[in-house]
Amino acid sequence: GSGFVTGVEALARWSLNGRPVPPVRFIPELENCGLIDALTERILAQACRWRKRWRGEGLDIAISVNVSMHNLADTSAADRYQAIVQEAEVDPHSVTLELTESAMMHEAAQVLNVLARLRLKGFGLSVDDFGTGWSSLSQLAQLPVTEIKIDQGFINGAAGDARNRAVVEASIGLGRKLGLTTVAEGVRNVEE
Repeated sequence: GSGFVTGVEALARWSLNGRPVPPVRFIPELENCGLIDALTERILAQACRWRKRWRGEGLDIAISVNVSMHNLADTSAADRYQAIVQEAEVDPHSVTLELTESAMMHEAAQVLNVLARLRLKGFGLSVDDFGTGWSSLSQLAQLPVTEIKIDQGFINGAAGDARNRAVVEASIGLGRKLGLTTVAEGVRNVEE
């Protein structure tokens, strides 16, 4: 409502011969090769350095970083992420880790311990692309998440599409009732 920036999301981007390579192509390759932890930790460290810099300039901007379920298979992930934010002198409460809904719901049992440890350390946890997976609402209510991000596929054009608008309104209502922050991805205009 204020028009001020309150948070940013750090995203991995790759260009090959001047052409962008979509994350949907390179992230699975990094996961398969065992390099996803290195990428995630590097992005988290860079985002924390930017957060510290902005804070020094008087801007209190929260940061979000995408995390692969492969990152959360190792129980030491919570301690490693805490060490990264501490080294950058950033409060974990200003850092949200985003997990895709479909991956989260399929792997919840394996990573619930790590998610709980991250929450206890102060990190926010977000269900990214909410509404695109076939999630169980009971699972969503049980996971220690603090935020849902409504997929931009529902946001874009919702002002003129009654079905998408209904999904957006229901998602916002669900978020409120569960006490979660709700974020709309890809808002392009005032109507959206």
